[in-house]
Amino acid sequence: MKKLALLFVITFIVGFVAAPAMAAGNSKVRHLYLYEKSCADPWTIVPGGAWGKMKYNKSGPTLDIVFNGHGLEPGWEYQLIYAPDPWPQTGLIHLGGGTANKGGQVHIAASTDTEGDLPIATDDNAGLIPPGAKIWLVLEGDTDGGEMTAWNCSDYLFESNLITFVDTGDGDDDDDDDNDKVTICHIPPGNPGKAHTITISQDAVPAHLAHGDTLGPC
Repeated sequence: MKKLALLFVITFIVGFVAAPAMAAGNSKVRHLYLYEKSCADPWTIVPGGAWGKMKYNKSGPTLDIVFNGHGLEPGWEYQLIYAPDPWPQTGLIHLGGGTANKGGQVHIAASTDTEGDLPIATDDNAGLIPPGAKIWLVLEGDTDGGEMTAWNCSDYLFESNLITFVDTGDGDDDDDDDNDKVTICHIPPGNPGKAHTITISQDAVPAHLAHGDTLGPC
């Protein structure tokens, strides 16, 4: 009886430890932390500074992200971007935007057609081993189209590590439902000249319409 009980305990422990590891290995969902960093080498994380966490899919017809930022400036407009090197990050991709609330928190949920894998071929980081893409949270007014037009480093959040994304481009991802995606014209408050088209989840539509965005492409 003691041997049987011991065998049961060992089986339970092995199953408990192994099961989560197997699930994580098969998961398409990844997490990335972004931090406020010192604006000089070696770009260390600022203790007690602003930070955020992004959930994203590692592959699919669209890059689907959910980002929650903390410790930001209340009322400021932020944009989450893919930032290819070198400066001025030519070819950057807007992944979604939002306004920090009174508590300095911002929530961004969006889906973006990257039109290819990340990092892109012209990104300096595509030549790294392994290659990877930089993800930044920047001020809405510091980008124009596909590049950075200003540098306010102390107000940004930077990736804790590089990521990759594989664009399947076929729309056959079983985990993706295109009916949940909505195309809107994102109009930065006070800066309508920088309006741009983005694709977001249906859940994110009310928040975007509330601050002046419109349905359909720009």
